Amino acid sequence: KQNIMWVATLEVLNFLPINSLDYNGGLISTDWYSNENSNESIKINVSFLSPEIKTSSVEVKAFKKICTSSTSCKIIPTSKTFNSKIKDQI
Repeated sequence: KQNIMWVATLEVLNFLPINSLDYNGGLISTDWYSNENSNESIKINVSFLSPEIKTSSVEVKAFKKICTSSTSCKIIPTSKTFNSKIKDQI
């Protein structure tokens, strides 16, 4: 039986390349993604803390990579607001 939260997460993140999936460990991790002409990329990790269908069962941690050149990039956590928006969509 598939967890509906797991399925919903995959649907929300369907535009991102998935880097790793661990159903038993409760983790979905995307690869870096950016628009073609952007110097910013995003990566999202979703952890499932419980099989229950409620918002406290899911934790979202997203990161933004900003590159000023091909060799100069900075990785920073996204805002809590961004993480909450992703979590609300799930």
